[in-house]
Amino acid sequence: MILKSFGQRLVRELTIWMQLHHPNVLELYGASAHGPYGFALVSPWMEHGNVARYLQSTPEAKRTPLVLDVIKGLQYLHDRSIVHGNLTGRNVLVNQAGQACLADFGLAWVWTEGQESEASESSESPLGTLRWMAPERVIPEHYGMTAASSFTPAADIYSFAMVAYEIISGSMPFAEIRNPYILFQQIERGDRPKRPTSGGEYSAFDDALWSTIEDCWKEDWRARPKADIVVDEVTAAIVPDRLEEMVRMHSADLSRDREDDKSELERHAETSIQEEGPQVTESTLPVTSAIPLSLLLKDNPLLQSMTNVTPFLQNVSPAAVHTGTRRAIWTAEYNGQRVALKTARIDTSSSHTERVKDLIREISIWSRLRHPNILELYGFCELESSGFAMVSRWMENGSLVEYLKRYPSASRLPWMYDIAEGLSYLHRQAPPIVHGDLAGRNILIKADGGACLADFGLSRILSADFGLSRVFPGNMGNEASQTSIARGNPRWMAPERLQPQNYGLDTSSSLTISSDIYSFGMVVYELFTGRIPFYEVSNQLSIPAMVEAGVRPSHPGEEAVQLGLSPIVWDMMQECWKEDYNTRPEGSRIVQMIAALVTQDDTRQTRSYMDSLKLPPVIWEEVKPALTLTRDITASIKSISDRPLGLGGLSDVWTGSYLGVKVALKARMRPPVAEDERIVVTVKEIAIRARLFHPNILELYGFSTHEPPGFAMVSPWMQHGDLTRYLHASVGVPRVQLMLDIAEGLSYLHSFEPPIVHCDLKANNVLIKNDGRACIAGFSLARFLAKDAGDDLEEEQAAMGNIRWMAPERAFPEKHGLETNVSACTPAADVYSFGMVVYEVFTEAIPYQGQVDFAVVMKVMNRELPPHPGPEAVERGLGDAMWSLAQDCWKEKRDERPTATELVRRVSDLIKPDTSPVSIPHE
Repeated sequence: MILKSFGQRLVRELTIWMQLHHPNVLELYGASAHGPYGFALVSPWMEHGNVARYLQSTPEAKRTPLVLDVIKGLQYLHDRSIVHGNLTGRNVLVNQAGQACLADFGLAWVWTEGQESEASESSESPLGTLRWMAPERVIPEHYGMTAASSFTPAADIYSFAMVAYEIISGSMPFAEIRNPYILFQQIERGDRPKRPTSGGEYSAFDDALWSTIEDCWKEDWRARPKADIVVDEVTAAIVPDRLEEMVRMHSADLSRDREDDKSELERHAETSIQEEGPQVTESTLPVTSAIPLSLLLKDNPLLQSMTNVTPFLQNVSPAAVHTGTRRAIWTAEYNGQRVALKTARIDTSSSHTERVKDLIREISIWSRLRHPNILELYGFCELESSGFAMVSRWMENGSLVEYLKRYPSASRLPWMYDIAEGLSYLHRQAPPIVHGDLAGRNILIKADGGACLADFGLSRILSADFGLSRVFPGNMGNEASQTSIARGNPRWMAPERLQPQNYGLDTSSSLTISSDIYSFGMVVYELFTGRIPFYEVSNQLSIPAMVEAGVRPSHPGEEAVQLGLSPIVWDMMQECWKEDYNTRPEGSRIVQMIAALVTQDDTRQTRSYMDSLKLPPVIWEEVKPALTLTRDITASIKSISDRPLGLGGLSDVWTGSYLGVKVALKARMRPPVAEDERIVVTVKEIAIRARLFHPNILELYGFSTHEPPGFAMVSPWMQHGDLTRYLHASVGVPRVQLMLDIAEGLSYLHSFEPPIVHCDLKANNVLIKNDGRACIAGFSLARFLAKDAGDDLEEEQAAMGNIRWMAPERAFPEKHGLETNVSACTPAADVYSFGMVVYEVFTEAIPYQGQVDFAVVMKVMNRELPPHPGPEAVERGLGDAMWSLAQDCWKEKRDERPTATELVRRVSDLIKPDTSPVSIPHE
């Protein structure tokens, strides 16, 4: 339902915005499906940001012309019967010429008198814009209106007055009130911002302009002036000759900017049309000698079961972008991303037989591999120029060798870990897989900087009874396994592979897990030196004899030490190079060893990352103690999702891999929060979460600084999602047990000294673990219990949260004898929220379902609690005792509510042995 309403809003915004062309309305260039957030609307970048930010950075800017820009943009909308619906200072941007333009048309709609807005159906009257909203939008029933019918041009005029106040005064409307629920009461009383009487040159209103503002925010929406009248009045407030000069300058700059932008867009469109490659067809593919696809498909069930992506390829490169002794690489586009097409190079004087064997063996191995540190095989295609080709993701960063040349100072330990993980994955397969050609050139670097193994042309499955007849026609399999063993580069090859007879082996049995480990040691040498093993030896034919004689690369010196080649790493390399292949370490042991080294290296990199943000020293000193409580695990985080999988009100959730386990990365959303504030808020959450270790509290693994998503907290990935989703997707859920889990977690938080108060407990902030048990998450607003008021930021955050779950003393502290928002954040407030979660769990609906937020504010203020939900909730297990507990949690006096410890006891008494199975959805 959320996705549906978001989609409807996006379509509505696109439909309206594309019709708008005015100097004071942000231009829409078009839409894009690229980037981390998927489908997006594209507009010019406004370097000055919104009008509030512009005035902070440019205090000398003339204010009244900006007010005129805003009302002109609004007049343009209203002339076309379009209501903006969300006009605030944040939604007024300033272009390069210093001119204001309206943006954000997500709530805009075409207005017809007597017709109700569809925009309200997908919004719940966000409290964040309350300062700018007309009273009939806030409390429509007081004005004989509905939430939908309150979307009118007159409501826009009211919001304009608040934006004008913001521009002239330099402060938000009602800036002195940080609690949105107190602000709600002010608006209900009919209060308006007071006229500034003191301040700088730009904070004062002249009488005429102030009179216009007062007309615009009149209580009676019918008495407010129309936009065209306001344009005339604001114009009259500006000195005529200065206005004429400014309008002329703005018009000239705007015309130039628009013509330049238009010309650039037209050129881009023409170039795109010219460069957009045709669909891959028989007539457009280049033609050279090839391995026919029919030859490979014949009697080959493995290949027949794979995906032939030929019909879906676009923009195939006109020639190979890379050629080697055995292969050639072409590029194309597949499903919107660039891919590599790997073909076999054929000597036309010989038969196809050997290459067919090689290809089928490589495919049989590669197609079964799924790991973040293994290059994924998408399928195959056929090029008329080169015949059969294997299709995989194109790696823009190239091979490890190429990447090291471009970034010689990059940290080596994370790559060591990636390579070891990929190799260990191969060796853990049943039966094990040997790579057979591990070298820097066969390790590719992904977009996120992680490494993955590639090129399985010499790989082999270690099994005497592999069943080659199923893959290779006739006796082709055994021949292939014999002929492939001898191939490879001696600089990376283990001694038993170079001279197998000296070790009592034959060419087939010398290709083992241990020989891969030897090659891994040589790759590590490449990592820290940027050179191939035995680089000083020009005659490659002499290397086998040297290796047989026990010669190994010597220590590369101080430069490699500076890059991280510690004595531990050097000792590990020598272990890998041991003569006796039976004594070389296993891949899993190497992984553990490197993981420990990465953790040590991460600590050093944390300060480097913070330095790169150029945070003020006072901010760094504030966040540093909290960061010591947890670990920077950036280097161990791999395979970060291309875009966030979950979007919250304040944070995005991305996925990644940590030590082979899927994890969630929670990052505070950037705009409109400043980077230093974003870091501070996240670190404050870390300062609390790092102390928590309980089965009913979401675990914090550490933090990551990958871009994207930037500074993020890392936790286990919960595949069942939050409690709301779980309740709707599962059958036979033990609801009382889930409430006990939540009570246990809450009791644990409150057991700290001073207690930790969650401040945002609701079903969406409770996640379900793989075993079906609940754990509390969502600690963005959590805090230690404090008796005194905090700073302005703390006071503002203490008032945050959703009114549907919020204790009344948090919404209206003064009404309950409390002086500050912070002092209202107590364990008793969490218990009140627990009662609302009880309601959610047994009704599968949010508290006050069907009511907009402002209507809920009125109900909370008047102590109107949710009624008993009825027989359907009873069937789900809501007995009298549980309902009585919820009502006790909602008591008005805080000291009459049960403690979290009492919640645990009372819910435990309701638990009955339940042997019925729970149907957990499979994903």
